[in-house]
Amino acid sequence: MNSEEAAQNMVGYYSTVMPIIRQQPVFVQFSNHKELKTDNSPNQERAQAALRALSSSHVDTAALVVAPSSVLRVVVENLLYPVSLDALCQIFSKFGTVLRIIVFTKNNQFQALLQYAEGASAQAAKVSLDGQNIYNGCCTLRISFSKLTTLNVKYNNDKSRDFTRPDLPSGDGQPTMEHQAMATAFGPGIISASPYTGATHAFPPAFALQPGWF
Repeated sequence: MNSEEAAQNMVGYYSTVMPIIRQQPVFVQFSNHKELKTDNSPNQERAQAALRALSSSHVDTAALVVAPSSVLRVVVENLLYPVSLDALCQIFSKFGTVLRIIVFTKNNQFQALLQYAEGASAQAAKVSLDGQNIYNGCCTLRISFSKLTTLNVKYNNDKSRDFTRPDLPSGDGQPTMEHQAMATAFGPGIISASPYTGATHAFPPAFALQPGWF
């Protein structure tokens, strides 16, 4: 960087917004080196040329973190053990503030809609968790961006939760899906209120979540 102040500004900015390059999160931090020394080797010349090309391209770094939605659609495949709304909240909260969650069963698949406060959090969660297992060898997460921009939750219970509205009643356990936009986002298929239709085993007390989740 041209100055220490510029480096501090850059690190400070990317401590609040995670850049995504080629679907991979990038972490920015200070180095222990005070300066970089270069020589005339071919590798150094190529590296310097690449840096000059990047500097002259005027890349909009903000565009790298733009997500199409702050709402994720999560499908849990190979559902050998039940997955709760609270377990999903714990896992996905590692990547940002979760505002709302709705869980349901569609076409015999346990699914969830999950809304973050920021699109960058949704992007980071998708990159990090898509294809991962909640439990060893099963309950595989398949994550995509939803067409929805927000979730409408009327009840706080084991099937829907609005963490911004602790005053909501518990209701009858039915997730709210009254908007036409939500029905369109789900597409064809039958939606059931029961989230655990596909689970084939009862949850074993000794069975642990994947190491590193919590």
